Amino acid sequence: MTPSHTRMALLLRALLLAGFIGAAVHIDWHLARPGPHRLSFDLSYHWLSAVPVFALMAWYAARTWPRRPVVAALALIGAGALLGQAVVPAGEMLMSGQSWSEVMRPIRVESFREFIAAGLLTSTVVLLWVRRASSART
Repeated sequence: MTPSHTRMALLLRALLLAGFIGAAVHIDWHLARPGPHRLSFDLSYHWLSAVPVFALMAWYAARTWPRRPVVAALALIGAGALLGQAVVPAGEMLMSGQSWSEVMRPIRVESFREFIAAGLLTSTVVLLWVRRASSART
């Protein structure tokens, strides 16, 4: 592969991973959402769903961008959070005719905070673990 194809492939994989994180943010909302809505599970420990998602993302960032894994991980988290917590709710607004405040109720914001906090902690642990394992090999 040429360098431009390699960069394009990395960008495509990063966009797919950001989309995966965005989808996980939205799925977490369904896991956390209370009430009689369709696909609402009202789970107290919904934030545990962040652990495998962010562990995979952090491992991928550390392996793909070994010189700047923290920057890569934060960029992926930021892009995914933007998709899951801004773009998807905006789409819901367009489809349902509801206002932003109706779509972004406090419980949704709180569940997002819990999900991101668990994800950031998981990412930190995985990045440190990969770094330590890499230094032990050299």
